[in-house]
Amino acid sequence: MLIPQLRTALARVRPRPQVLLAMGLLFGLSALVSRPAAQVTPRPAVDAPRAPPPVAASAADTDAGGVGGHRGRKTIMRERMRLRAETMRQTCEGKPLYRAPAISDNIFYDKTHALVWCPVYKAGSTNWLKLLCRAHSLDRPWRRGPRRPCPIEVLRRHLGTIGRGWQVPPTVRHRFLVVRHPLERLLSAYRNKLEGPDLHAFYREKVARMISRHRVGRVESDRRVHPGQSPPPLTFDEFLRSVAAKDVLDEHWKPYYALCTPCNIEYDLVGKFETLAEDQRYISEVVGLEEHAHLLLSDSANVHAAGPTGTYLQKYFSQVTRDELMRVYSVFKLDFVMFNYTVDEYLKYTKPNALNRI
Repeated sequence: MLIPQLRTALARVRPRPQVLLAMGLLFGLSALVSRPAAQVTPRPAVDAPRAPPPVAASAADTDAGGVGGHRGRKTIMRERMRLRAETMRQTCEGKPLYRAPAISDNIFYDKTHALVWCPVYKAGSTNWLKLLCRAHSLDRPWRRGPRRPCPIEVLRRHLGTIGRGWQVPPTVRHRFLVVRHPLERLLSAYRNKLEGPDLHAFYREKVARMISRHRVGRVESDRRVHPGQSPPPLTFDEFLRSVAAKDVLDEHWKPYYALCTPCNIEYDLVGKFETLAEDQRYISEVVGLEEHAHLLLSDSANVHAAGPTGTYLQKYFSQVTRDELMRVYSVFKLDFVMFNYTVDEYLKYTKPNALNRI
């Protein structure tokens, strides 16, 4: 060590004062180095953000499943339904023209469950038909085979029809419907009801009328369909031209504001096809039909054989010009606004407008 050597040197020689001062400083530094290092906690920078203290989960969110469990999910769903109902109310408010002359006869009134339901075709209505048939013990085997949903006419007769002057009774606890993007719903209706050679007789007649009125650039004989004859294939753009002209009506492409008269009925539960599983589950719980909620699962028999409609948007809407699509949008504009949909995604698929037509 350095310190014993210094002591020996001092004993032999008498150094000058300057040397003694330098040796004293050296001695002090050696003593400091020989001590164990102390643990020093660095001070945080002045501008460094401090982590917030942990927040305890509220009683509404703590349940079996913890934060975001059953109660947390219900809180989120309740707010979702409130916002959707509020958007509808604001759209209808102060616009008396949006009110229909009477409540649509498409409405189902379930007295047993104090429930009003408007089935929107091509937006998951088959699932709710199955559930309500089971709830009223109407889903017995039809003809032969396993249990199947009762035809909608059977459910309507069982629940009772809605007269033109009917008003929602004060005893009704909930009013609900499920909607879908209006343009995707139109494509689903076309693929399911109007596309292909094997059409139901009811829709063969509609296709024939659409072709006779909206087929362009073809010879006259191609637009004529004789009674009893299968019509030639209807193209998607011909279908949309008919929808825009409103000359061949059907409940599968009828606008929501006319089909369900939402400005006459204050729906408090609005499901969407885009969030179908979550919405159906929540609605079934709120209206007291959760024991049959398993019937609301997507039915593979109700899916187009070629695949879900959402995967074919570009294929079909690329057949349509921008002007044609905007004419369709004008027919469904109230649906777009009322249920918070936009047309932007579909416009990017359209083809350039034709300069002229033959």
